[in-house]
Amino acid sequence: LVINPPLLFSPSQLSKARLNQPYTQEISVSGGSEPYVFSMTGGALPTGISFSEGTFSGTPTVEGVFGDIVIQAVDNNGVTKSYTYSLTVLPEHLFSWSPNPPVEDSFTTFTALDGYISYYWKYSNFPGNDCNIASYFYIKQVDIFFDEGGDYQVCLSMRDPITFDEITDTQW
Repeated sequence: LVINPPLLFSPSQLSKARLNQPYTQEISVSGGSEPYVFSMTGGALPTGISFSEGTFSGTPTVEGVFGDIVIQAVDNNGVTKSYTYSLTVLPEHLFSWSPNPPVEDSFTTFTALDGYISYYWKYSNFPGNDCNIASYFYIKQVDIFFDEGGDYQVCLSMRDPITFDEITDTQW
């Protein structure tokens, strides 16, 4: 009687991709006998992303949620297991603002994407500077006052509620 060990996939969830930005996510398997052979046996990937030799890679050109991506692993002894993933492609930028463009000597309202457990905003104190003023924790919408015209930098870090991955965006 031969009892095959269970094959365990990692990670359990794929990190989120961003529109028009390079993406790489490696899949690994443990519990069996190396080497493992991976294949994608179901689902559809976003345009620009491919799966080869255990790695999702590419630059997505469409946003959305792509579910039912079935990855199969076969170990050296022929033990086979499949795991189903979902890949979310977020917009290229994680926040917007109003008025657009911002108006000198007034407040501008910045709004982040919904669905995150924390939001951390920073901004530059003068045009042309990098983000150097920390401000506004845990809220998805903030009002920032800009004294004069010019290119100010605004930075946002958000934490995913499921994977706890930090996702960042910087815009001028």
